[in-house]
Amino acid sequence: MGHYCFMLSRSLWATFVSSFLFLGFSATRAEAASYLYAASQYNVFVQNSLTFGGPDSVGAMAAGGNMTLSKSVSVGSGYLSANFPYYTVVAGGTLACPDTCGEIKGNMYAGAESGTIYDNTAGHVNTIGGTSPIDFSDNFTELKGLSTWLTGRATTAGDGCAYDTNSTTLTCTANAAGMNVINIPATGTVNASLLTGNLVFSIASGATLVINVDGSVSNILGGASHGFSVTDNQKLLFNYSSNTPIVNLGGTVDGSLLAPYSNVTVTTGISGQFTGNLIAQSYSGTGIEFENDLFNGEIPEPGTFAMLGGGALLLLAARRRAQRQR
Repeated sequence: MGHYCFMLSRSLWATFVSSFLFLGFSATRAEAASYLYAASQYNVFVQNSLTFGGPDSVGAMAAGGNMTLSKSVSVGSGYLSANFPYYTVVAGGTLACPDTCGEIKGNMYAGAESGTIYDNTAGHVNTIGGTSPIDFSDNFTELKGLSTWLTGRATTAGDGCAYDTNSTTLTCTANAAGMNVINIPATGTVNASLLTGNLVFSIASGATLVINVDGSVSNILGGASHGFSVTDNQKLLFNYSSNTPIVNLGGTVDGSLLAPYSNVTVTTGISGQFTGNLIAQSYSGTGIEFENDLFNGEIPEPGTFAMLGGGALLLLAARRRAQRQR
């Protein structure tokens, strides 16, 4: 017993030392792994209601409230056999297909179901009622904390956006490995060109780019009337601040969106693609197809920086993350 306690305390001490060294050397651009919690696995992850009019979602969808899928809409079309270990569809409220939805590839969970729902994948289950596999309240507490923490980061040295009036192109550049942050100013050409210009995001090898957008200025993302180009869409994250009640998708977005305070809608009559994670209070719209190129950039978990005073907290954080994704 004494030997066991010695080994345990030595392990905790090693954890403390490693966390101390980690914090001392990585609280710069070369940050830790990505932390989007349970939302990491989902194309669309909302705290409240989700109304999806298609065309389709290649990846998974999760809503803490009701989920309504329009006629012939498919979810999880990119998952074959049993290669997705989580639930393809999670609806904390009612999963509704008023006009018969298309195929859902994978396990489903819903508090209740309404309409005709097809799951043609052998071996997968449709669970109705009982405990939700996702704690949406807990996840959104963490996601809001992350969004607020990112909003408070300064633009990293050497990064920024430049606007070319001749080509009406806004080019934003992330130069170094690890997390890079660019804050979009409240006024001026750079902000205005988010709505009207061709968008280019140049992300260096090994870099992650977080674009902080102040929603009091602009709440439109993407656009059907101009181009959207990014060197690595899985390393691009748009973060909308807490004063953004609505984010409107105006067309293709080749990246991910962290907007845990916002309700996301789609401009009427447009079509386009959303390639990464969409995280919001709610989602409602038709014309956007989700492609499942999920975010895999490097951003820290804000709580990591509070661990300097107690390395053992790393063990608790790891346990919480494991329980949260179940």
